[in-house]
Amino acid sequence: MPVRTAFFLPRERNVMQPTARDRLIKPPCSEEGRLATQGDSLLHDLIQHEQRQNERVKSAHAEAEAIAAEADTEAGKLLAKAQREAKEAAEASEEAARQEAERITESIVGAARSEAEALQEAASAHRERAVQLVLERVLP
Repeated sequence: MPVRTAFFLPRERNVMQPTARDRLIKPPCSEEGRLATQGDSLLHDLIQHEQRQNERVKSAHAEAEAIAAEADTEAGKLLAKAQREAKEAAEASEEAARQEAERITESIVGAARSEAEALQEAASAHRERAVQLVLERVLP
């Protein structure tokens, strides 16, 4: 029988330690549990992150609705103010136009009165002469 050297002697194997082949095929239970725990932790973190993002989206949506409502209110106020100012400007323009028309009317009426008075004076001045001419023609 040949003598075996230490190199070729079979090693005593500890069954509690997995071989390289066992490690490739299936990770040990403790690593499997750790990976499962890590996976659960990552999944839990992902769910929490998704919930936070969902809350941020809801918050942004609510904020956008509030901003839109505030903008609608502000637009209504501005529109009412603009309408009020336009009405006041129209009333002021109407009053100015009425006053201008009144002034023009008074100047025209004043000029007509002056002319009528001048004609009346001219007619009065020529009345005696007219009466004399009529009497001369009617009573020869």
